[in-house]
Amino acid sequence: MEYVIQGGALTVSEDWGAKSAKPLLKWWPKFRDDYKDAACFVAILRFSSDEEMHEYVRTHGQDIEFMSGKHCGVLIFGHASRIDESASAHSARLADFFGLRYDQLPCVLIFAGIDTPSHLIVPMKDMSASDIDYTMRSLFTVIRDAAIRGDAILPSIRKARRQAGLYAKGKKLIGEIGHFADKTLESAIQELIRRSVKNP
Repeated sequence: MEYVIQGGALTVSEDWGAKSAKPLLKWWPKFRDDYKDAACFVAILRFSSDEEMHEYVRTHGQDIEFMSGKHCGVLIFGHASRIDESASAHSARLADFFGLRYDQLPCVLIFAGIDTPSHLIVPMKDMSASDIDYTMRSLFTVIRDAAIRGDAILPSIRKARRQAGLYAKGKKLIGEIGHFADKTLESAIQELIRRSVKNP
């Protein structure tokens, strides 16, 4: 299991069907503790065939770190520098856990907290790397400003949905605030740890 924590971003690679739960047990508590005061959490989900999203992650990793900062904990699955199967494996398992359709990927999941089911889904399908970049800059700007003001993040993003950066090619990107039937980012990772322990 590779994991790199820089700024507010955590990059994780290797299949979640690991032989040992130790890697998960090692990086998740640290990440959770480092960002216990974060205003929200973002998970970038992508398949290895999602070339534009991969290109964005590959070329803008440092930007993500700087923009997310202390306000937002970011999970990026798979190697940032190359396309590999781990991005697909991680993303598919999260999609399965949360009941997302595979055709909803690539997307960005934004959680109001690490232990809340409240979330927004930001689709990134059929967007160029530059469109993704502009959208992510806009999202992180809203997150930063809301966090500084002490405002709730998800309603702030919804309120800003008419800003040009939250639209691409005329398509509405931001949906309603949803709930994953009591499933949270915390419970998703704990389920992965449980499965790893159960299948050593």
